[in-house]
Amino acid sequence: MKKILMIVAAAAILVACGGKGNASKTDDTNTTQTEATTDNTTEAADATETTADEDVLAEYERLIEKAIEIYPKVKTGDADAAAEFKEIGDEMTELSTHLSQQAANMSAEQAAKFAELGKKWLEAVQ
Repeated sequence: MKKILMIVAAAAILVACGGKGNASKTDDTNTTQTEATTDNTTEAADATETTADEDVLAEYERLIEKAIEIYPKVKTGDADAAAEFKEIGDEMTELSTHLSQQAANMSAEQAAKFAELGKKWLEAVQ
């Protein structure tokens, strides 16, 4: 879409300038700059998404550690621990769903960490 707008803008400039040769050179420069900007924006978005997924994965790990820590209290019937455990479980479910949806975008390291955390959680509650 941006390229189309740039082409239309360049055509408008050519028409306004009477189609002089320098306008064509400017058009090539603008197109190159636009493509470079688009590439940089895409790379920045990918880096932000990876960082966000790492943050979500770290939060998921923190919640699992906390849930494992209070699970023995829940098993003994501690009502406060059970209430906290439910809240943690709700957050874990939300994060797990998000991470599962993003699995295709995860690095191999992130996917392995997510699988490892799931296994750790299952082993702890059995």
